[in-house]
Formats: sequence, C-alpha cells, structure tokens
Amino acid sequence: TIKNALVILIAISEYDDNNKWKNLKNVKEKDIKNFKQLFKQELDYEMVCNPSPKMTKDDVDEFIEQVKFNFKLRKNTSKYDGIIIIVCGHGENGNML
Repeated sequence: TIKNALVILIAISEYDDNNKWKNLKNVKEKDIKNFKQLFKQELDYEMVCNPSPKMTKDDVDEFIEQVKFNFKLRKNTSKYDGIIIIVCGHGENGNML
C-alpha cells in the first residue's frame, strides 16, 4: 500500500501548430482539477504540476530535473514510498512528446 507518494503531473494543453495538434481544453479545465481532487484531497499525496500549459520535450526534461532537485528525490529525504507520473497531452505512434 502506498501511503506517501509524490505525484508528478505533466499536463500539456497548448500547442504551436493547431492544424496538427489541437489545443486540449479539457486537460486544463477538467483533468488537472480531477487529478488534484483524487491525489491531493482524497489520498493526501503530495503533488506537483508543470507551470506552463505549453511544453517541449526539453521543457519536460527540465521540469523533471527540477522536481528531482526540489523534492530531493535522489536521496529520498521525504521518504516517498511511491512516485506516480501522469502525462496528459497528445501522443503519436510511440512518441509521447
């Protein structure tokens, strides 16, 4: 049973090329709210979400590195017993981002 998890939510809802990738209104308006309700309020897990709705692969990599540093994940000083990573956004034939 996981009791002290860190939830990392990567929610990408805005895209430069709206012809290829439509912006995902529900990611911003519903998904983030629903995940916060479940993980923060109901399960009392710590949660962090990307600050920008538009991210490149490099932005995601940088965000993950910041989370590892800010939450001291290398030494696990907060004694997390689980890490949950959620990615909301478009995907394409095996390419998540």
